Amino acid sequence: MRKYIKLIFLIIGLGIPSFAKSFSTDVADDPINNRIYAVNHTASLRKPAPKVLTKYRAPVVANIIQSNTTICKGNSLTLSVDTTGFSNASSTLPANLQSGLVAYYPFNGNANDESGNGRNGILGTSGPTLASDRKNNSSSSYYFDGNDGLEKGIKLPIALGSGDYSINLFFQITDTSKTAATLFIIKNAAQLNTGASFNHPYAPNKWMSCTPEFCAPNNPNSWNLDNKLAWHSLTFTKTATNYYYYVDGVLKRTQPITSATSSIQFDYIYIGAIDWASGEVFKGKIDDITVYNRALSPTEAQQLANPQPQILWSTGATTKNISVNPTATTTYTVTITDGGISTTDSVKVTVETPSATITPSDSTTILQGQSVSLTANAGASYLWSTGATTYTVTITDGGISTTDS
Repeated sequence: MRKYIKLIFLIIGLGIPSFAKSFSTDVADDPINNRIYAVNHTASLRKPAPKVLTKYRAPVVANIIQSNTTICKGNSLTLSVDTTGFSNASSTLPANLQSGLVAYYPFNGNANDESGNGRNGILGTSGPTLASDRKNNSSSSYYFDGNDGLEKGIKLPIALGSGDYSINLFFQITDTSKTAATLFIIKNAAQLNTGASFNHPYAPNKWMSCTPEFCAPNNPNSWNLDNKLAWHSLTFTKTATNYYYYVDGVLKRTQPITSATSSIQFDYIYIGAIDWASGEVFKGKIDDITVYNRALSPTEAQQLANPQPQILWSTGATTKNISVNPTATTTYTVTITDGGISTTDSVKVTVETPSATITPSDSTTILQGQSVSLTANAGASYLWSTGATTYTVTITDGGISTTDS
């Protein structure tokens, strides 16, 4: 049997390699998750190479709603940017939320600290696996299987002193029946700890905070959470006098700190498990962890719970809508940064200085009983010296009449 093999030879210099290779590319478009997947096949004649997938997430394009437009000098115009479809994703924090940042874990394919401080997360040997996040971006969160056992969580090498600090993260429970599902816990060598857990025996079917001050059956430091299977954010803040727990930017619990425990220093943070040894593993997904060496304000807790794309106009404004009043033709530009990706759009506003001309219908010298119409050139509005605001005025020997034409 004759075999026909189609080859594309890679020629280097004047020679042909002894193992010629064929190259092809397959592309699959996934419009639902706004991704394009490309696979390059490099096949040796002796041994086929495995397929390697490279993920590319297409950015949403910045769009100023208004088109290029013309206005009269002295008038103003509102420009608006459309943020529909932006992911409100991670990888970029606004300036105020970078202040006091100790570590930042957006979980974009790994547990690395993207704050630049080098505190990369350590996955347990039986630890969580990468999963899609709350915006369906693949490999952008970690899934914890809820099976208690050794080294199931993520250890963050962050020592928190006795001063103020804060932790924020996003989470989704996938099984409300899992008992003692630890979301996070801060510990030291003496096993003193504080953190948050769901459906603990001390607070069944509720969220519970355990602190050095109180962690016992019928824990009063607990709260209910509506829509348990949805994504939520939790912000934990410590000050000199209190612990604060915010869920989705709303304060859920305030716990006083006693003088006996106010100076406790913690050595590390566990995510999704109580420690390497005893389990109490979370069942669900965790994403976008930020750690601060200061207390976050209620406004900042809301800002973290509801992240928005960052908007920057060429005027310096950072809002979706701006009002402009140019005195000369100006091009306005907006840059939107979302999920570490920046896109730009611009619009040109042409400024014109109107000139008025009057066209009479006949001679402007009239006799008794005669009239003449005066017509202005085209414009947006009119104001005659007589006070008339119409396009045309008619002058008679007995006075002035106006005609709106």
